[in-house]
Amino acid sequence: MIKYLEFIQNIVSRLNSNSFQIKGLSITILSALLAVYSSNNNLKILILAIIPTFLLWLLDSYYLYQERLFRDLFKKISNIESNKNEFKHFDLSISDIEKKTDKYLSAVFSKTTFIFYYSIILVLIITYVILK
Repeated sequence: MIKYLEFIQNIVSRLNSNSFQIKGLSITILSALLAVYSSNNNLKILILAIIPTFLLWLLDSYYLYQERLFRDLFKKISNIESNKNEFKHFDLSISDIEKKTDKYLSAVFSKTTFIFYYSIILVLIITYVILK
């Protein structure tokens, strides 16, 4: 049982790490596009920067959603002591949990993803409007 919970916790850790790396990648891509803009002064690059930011927002939200599902699986398995018949050895399927938990859109508009990516998009739009 302990090893099973460790497997699930390792999955949650990897998903969290992926989410962190995507945030770093979005900052890197944004910085590169702003550097290109500063050398060209082409406002289309600012609009172009919104596309990868939005796509990375969706990908980051997907990882957050998956992380929530595996956390719920962890809670379910850790509370299974009372009913050993329900325990399936090393089953990592989250399909039954997916039906019971919140949807993907709640991850897209969660505090952690929404504030980060919305602020980036807002800064790009404000910069475009000011420099136009």
